[in-house]
Amino acid sequence: MSSTYLYPSNNIVQKAFWFVERNHDLNESSEYRGRVEYLGVMGNNSTLRLRNLTDNDAKTYQFRFITDKDKYTGKGGSALSLTDLQVSVDPETVTEGQTVTLTCRTTCALTGSSAFIWYKNNQSLSFTSQEHQITASSGDAGSYSCAVRGYENLPSPAVTLSVE
Repeated sequence: MSSTYLYPSNNIVQKAFWFVERNHDLNESSEYRGRVEYLGVMGNNSTLRLRNLTDNDAKTYQFRFITDKDKYTGKGGSALSLTDLQVSVDPETVTEGQTVTLTCRTTCALTGSSAFIWYKNNQSLSFTSQEHQITASSGDAGSYSCAVRGYENLPSPAVTLSVE
């Protein structure tokens, strides 16, 4: 997340930081310790880098800086929302010879034509579309997950396909 700020030239910035509530510096919070990094804070812009995101991090973050003459807080802030991938199997109960559809679902808008990576039992598969249909056989039974190409380190939770 980034913030650009201006201040009177006769002011000297003494401290600049990001916060969620009550103007408490994220760097001083045990909840964020070791996960937060400020980039370019003392220039006229600041970027907040937050690592190892959890659902609890979905909040509005604000930037604040303190000069030798006054205190300034950005308006509105930057809202962080999190999403994850989910594999859906339709139908959920499959018999041999039946067509089953595997879909890699996400609640976020993906840019361009995103390619997907599919895994069966943690081994990568050859298809790259968001949706894949197979005629089920006993060999198709297993644990399936997906990821967006370029974000292979963020796969969906695995779901198990059972073929009766």
